[in-house]
Amino acid sequence: MNAGDSQPPVDEKLSDDSSHDAKSVVVGTIEIEPPTWGEMGLIAWRLIRSGEIKAVEHMSQDFKRAFACTEVLRQLMVTLTPEQRATYERVYAAEMSKQDRY
Repeated sequence: MNAGDSQPPVDEKLSDDSSHDAKSVVVGTIEIEPPTWGEMGLIAWRLIRSGEIKAVEHMSQDFKRAFACTEVLRQLMVTLTPEQRATYERVYAAEMSKQDRY
């Protein structure tokens, strides 16, 4: 390793069929957050508007889950404490604003 290198070298072996068998060094990780339901709504809306029907068809489980959860929440609304209601209002507003970005 040269004095200016920030990471150790990577040992690589490439066979004739270009398969990659390498020993590597992990420098760091990237944490990727899954999309929220508001972001999923925006993705679905954009796919629908662009005519990507096949992609939308693959989201059928997501649609089913989203609408089932909406019904659960609708029925639970009358049981929420004021603190829980405030959390609902905050999250609802944030998720709706994500869907306004089309």
